[in-house]
Amino acid sequence: MKTFLLSLFLCLFSSSHYAQKDKIIYLDSLKNETTYSNCKSWITIKDFDQDKNSYEVKSYYKSGKLKFEGEYTNKYSKQENGLFVYYYESGNKEYQETYIEGLKSGKSSSWYENGTKKTEGEYTIIKVNGTKSSEFTIINHWDENGNQKVINGYGILTETDKTESAVGEIKKGVKHGLWEAKSTNSKRKNPIIYSETYNNGVLLSGTSFNEDGQPIKYTELNTAAAPKNGMQNFRKKIAQKIDIPTGLNNPVILLISFVINKDGSISNINTIRSNNLAIENSVKTALSNSQNWSPALQRGLPVKSQFTLPITIQIN
Repeated sequence: MKTFLLSLFLCLFSSSHYAQKDKIIYLDSLKNETTYSNCKSWITIKDFDQDKNSYEVKSYYKSGKLKFEGEYTNKYSKQENGLFVYYYESGNKEYQETYIEGLKSGKSSSWYENGTKKTEGEYTIIKVNGTKSSEFTIINHWDENGNQKVINGYGILTETDKTESAVGEIKKGVKHGLWEAKSTNSKRKNPIIYSETYNNGVLLSGTSFNEDGQPIKYTELNTAAAPKNGMQNFRKKIAQKIDIPTGLNNPVILLISFVINKDGSISNINTIRSNNLAIENSVKTALSNSQNWSPALQRGLPVKSQFTLPITIQIN
């Protein structure tokens, strides 16, 4: 009698589809997979059908203007390696940074859209409890008028985007003391989006305010989505619901992506890679009927997140 060995792993990737020899990924404003007509940008991985040590990757705005360019060393996990350069839609350089096996490392620079320098800093790869990550140190920062606000790691920094403006102290290149972000939307009931306290770059506590002005306390900036009964139980439940057809003689390899919504529900189940349609459909059905997850949190507030489920079925 044949036995089936099922291994499930959960990783964070983008979903995608193929176009000739290249891999095209159409993304919406939340960086979820979508169709070309609804996309805000797309990514092209050159020569995806070939086995290579590195793959040229370019991202484009919907207008067709270049958004970023660099190289991946893994065509499935999209692991960055080497120099990546990012551009405004106007064509001016926005920022550049270097990766080592998917982690930012070394010097980083950014510019305002008018071409003036914005920030100079450096990423350092650290290892905590066996897990590697990158830490960023700000060295110099200028405002849009060219006035230097952070000098050699010390100063007051203002971070502004389309929705908020955050202000706080930089000490030894990292956040320190009280940081507060206010909404740029004048119609918001409570203009304060969040308030955080740091000690030498370490977040001590934070409070976010939702659209109704209700406070939410947190001590972690980002919390990943997770099955309510644990990952091991989730893997077991999915494995139990997969219908394995009789007469299966070859290994099955699948990559299935899905979105965890703010309420924890699973949606947007898509196939990235499959060599068995029957098992692929069985996995999708199992996922669509699975229990809601605890959603990802950003500053204590639920946000959408996307995962890929690699599945390998081996015949013994």
